[in-house]
Amino acid sequence: MTPPLVEITAVLQSRPSDRVLGSRIERPLSGSAFDRTTFDVSGWIVGRDSPACEVELLAGDRVLRTIPLSVARPDVVAQHPEAPEGSGFWALTGTLGLDRTFALDLRAVLEDGSRVPVGSIRGKRRPVTTSFEPKLRPLMLTSLGRTGTTLAMSLLSAHPSIVAHRTYPYEIFPAKYWLHLLRVLAEPADHIASLHPEGFTDDLWTIGHNPFHTAPITNEPELMQLLGKTYVERLARFCQTSIDDLYRAVAASQGRTTATFFVEKFQPGHIPRLAWDLYPNAKEVFLVRDFRDVICSVFAFNEKRRDVGFGRDQVESDEDYVLYVARGAEQLLSDWQQRRDESHFVRYEDLATQPRETTGAVLEYLGLPRAPETIDEMVRTAFESSSFDEHRTSASIQESIGRWQRELPPALRSVCREALDPVLTELGYEPTDGAAAGARHVRPRATDEPVPATVSAATAPADDAPERFDPDAMHGQLIEAEHLARYWWAAALVSGKRVLDAGCGTAYGTEILARAGAAEVLGVDLDPGVVEAARPSALENVTLEVADVRELPFEDGSFELAVCFEVIEHVEEPERVLDELRRVVRRDGLLLVSSPNRDVYPPGNPHHKHEFLPDELADALSGRFEHVRLVRQQDWLGSGILDDLVFALDGERAFDAVVRKAVRGAPGEELYTLALASDAELPETAPYVVLTETAEAKWWQLQVDRARDERDAIEQTLGEVVDELGERDSELREAHGVIHSMQATRVWKIGTSYWNLRNRLLRRS
Repeated sequence: MTPPLVEITAVLQSRPSDRVLGSRIERPLSGSAFDRTTFDVSGWIVGRDSPACEVELLAGDRVLRTIPLSVARPDVVAQHPEAPEGSGFWALTGTLGLDRTFALDLRAVLEDGSRVPVGSIRGKRRPVTTSFEPKLRPLMLTSLGRTGTTLAMSLLSAHPSIVAHRTYPYEIFPAKYWLHLLRVLAEPADHIASLHPEGFTDDLWTIGHNPFHTAPITNEPELMQLLGKTYVERLARFCQTSIDDLYRAVAASQGRTTATFFVEKFQPGHIPRLAWDLYPNAKEVFLVRDFRDVICSVFAFNEKRRDVGFGRDQVESDEDYVLYVARGAEQLLSDWQQRRDESHFVRYEDLATQPRETTGAVLEYLGLPRAPETIDEMVRTAFESSSFDEHRTSASIQESIGRWQRELPPALRSVCREALDPVLTELGYEPTDGAAAGARHVRPRATDEPVPATVSAATAPADDAPERFDPDAMHGQLIEAEHLARYWWAAALVSGKRVLDAGCGTAYGTEILARAGAAEVLGVDLDPGVVEAARPSALENVTLEVADVRELPFEDGSFELAVCFEVIEHVEEPERVLDELRRVVRRDGLLLVSSPNRDVYPPGNPHHKHEFLPDELADALSGRFEHVRLVRQQDWLGSGILDDLVFALDGERAFDAVVRKAVRGAPGEELYTLALASDAELPETAPYVVLTETAEAKWWQLQVDRARDERDAIEQTLGEVVDELGERDSELREAHGVIHSMQATRVWKIGTSYWNLRNRLLRRS
């Protein structure tokens, strides 16, 4: 069965505000799915002091559509008598061009102009596909303005397998046009910002969303499916055909009938995402440049042309322009992080100073021939072209690198430090205060190294660090075996289920559950930084959200299974957490939860608010579920005998073994207590053992030996210092004796009398 095109994974309601009497998103429902590119958005809102007049639907900072409050809601008026009759909203919205895992925010616009959050919609979408087989694959050069894109286009289009329309400065964009056309024409009606059903034929210059792609037409399921899927697929095929036909004609005019790629400049955003939807075998090169140099280049180019371009005309001041560039830089970084596995990363500084090596790496990524003579010809074509004279604002390419240190005034440097340094350092450039005079750029991490995907206690300031397991920093330690054992034990129960990982942290356990065959795993954590850091590497069937486990943003009975491992002891009100978990787990679903055993776990952990005794945990769950069973988790020293194959395994594969315990244990003596809870009969679970590094006790012995050696060295140094102080003390006593002998002589006494008399006479005069 083909999965639906759109799935709604969560609908999050905003907390009450003093600006509104009430609000709610009623559609879509969490867990709903649609085999079309559109879905309904509906609900209501009532302002308090200032009436609400419309609702904005946003993706990030971009308003996708404005929805009027025009739906009569007598039920809301009955609840809030002061509410206007039209306090409800409804609209269809499309998903083309959104991230594959998307987040949409709704905010109300009040009559006084202020805006109030209403909630958020989280979901996943599959790309629209067609049967069209293009002859030419897209090569997207994704970047911002003044980053060297014209130089790169000249370079790439010089390869015999790559075509581009060569009109300088390479800004003929047929692919962007038709992809944007697809996005606009496939979108449901928007009678405020786009075409209105009345009089749209009077405008001979523009076309927009289908003004009839809305109710009442879409009240009929057949028409809804036609407009939301069939029509979109046909339109997508038309756009692909148009792009391919044009670039095949360009290739023929250039005598490159065997070309395999066309190349265009792209900006970050929805167009590259649409290209990846329609062309799974596309290629994308991200080109970046020190954004401080970009700003200087824009200022110089605008002055040279006596014009105001590259977005400078959209803001009032140079300081505002730095913020404008920073927003584009953040979007570029975000897009690269999402598609880094399929794309190639190039720095302008490398292209400018090492053109042959950089070009060879790009051709290798594209799978194209990279003979030295081909690369030499590409570099010669690009770097010796006289067309760039009107484009340049530096005396040479070398002078264009690091120019900000000569040209950027102090006031703008301060803004760069705040707005651009986070992106710059992520891309490997020196921060604004850290760049030495005359420095150009620092080569960042190799492009095949992953951007750090976790934020952990190990990297946070000690005073503010949460207690969080970091699988990278703690690999091979006993704590890793403790955490992995819980999730691998739970993984046997998730096949085909919709699963909640409550308190997912860096999402290492969420991934284990997803790989074990869960239909979908939704991980939530309270720390936005941790969630954002984990999202880029999340699997297709994983959704990560910021949420409080005491107030989960899900409908009742949303999950077939929920896990909550090593979370409830960190919360002041663990009973609220258990109430919420009971609410979101189906009646026939299953909850798995754990807590340190207060009688056994070492005392004094400042992060733990309430550790449950085993009986306390059983009682707390029995008040909420019909069936509860406890299992025990303990740490043991052990020894294993394994053949070579098993000896070489890691945690990715389990193996069969006979496990024996040499000592007894009694329930209640365990370090951690785990529980299964459900209103249905509880499943049977097998014992689970995870082995970590060999004999960790030996590691501790090494630490003791090392500490002992350090102590001996310190004691030796201290002894040497004491001996030296003794020698200095003897010298000091000897010096005192000499001084005392001098003071006892007649010469000293006469000299002292002379100086005393002289001072008295001077004071009198």
